[in-house]
Amino acid sequence: MADSSSGEEDPKWKAAINSIATTTVKNEMVENTLDYVKDPVNISEVEETEKECGVRLFKWCSTGIVFDHMSLKDPKKKPNLRPGRGINGSSKEFKKGIKSIAVDGSDVLYAAMEAAKRASSRLEAN
Repeated sequence: MADSSSGEEDPKWKAAINSIATTTVKNEMVENTLDYVKDPVNISEVEETEKECGVRLFKWCSTGIVFDHMSLKDPKKKPNLRPGRGINGSSKEFKKGIKSIAVDGSDVLYAAMEAAKRASSRLEAN
């Protein structure tokens, strides 16, 4: 095993150090850019014209992801999804891969609520 002061470093050790460094940088960026407030924001004054339910990223932005939206017309033709080499577009593997990519809106809301709970508990702990 090489000494850590030598020119050759253990790749697992180096990867662990890089992982810790990136995690701390990410956490600092999130803590410095997000503002946690205890009082709810009254958005009804700003948004009287819009009556849509959805997810907004910032309190001053319009609703980004709308869940009650209904498309008036269905797509007229099948989308052209191009699989990689060696995979047929009509194969079961490709169709399973496409289904695994799809995101449900309720999953996004649940993940956001869980993140908010963790953030508020961390705020209360400080």
